[in-house]
Amino acid sequence: MITVVRTYTIQKGKQQEATACATKAAAHSNATYPGQARVVRNINGPANQLHYVHDWESLATWEANVAGAKDDTQLLALFAELGALSESQTINLYKTVS
Repeated sequence: MITVVRTYTIQKGKQQEATACATKAAAHSNATYPGQARVVRNINGPANQLHYVHDWESLATWEANVAGAKDDTQLLALFAELGALSESQTINLYKTVS
């Protein structure tokens, strides 16, 4: 299994709006793509970060869906909105080992 984590550092005063946008993106992803998307917040660490987490069966599955998502105007618009509410963004991929 592959876990993709998009970490957004949210602009001051935009946390509620960003959380709503990320939640919409996760709901759209869950309705449209395989795997499971969710949004999580830090318990410790920076309070202004949101993490959009999506689990995929394999790296090949993730790559195929990323290619297909390039035409998904709704998801692209939600990620663009989330990016506009953020100071920065990182994307990390993790492989489940146990």
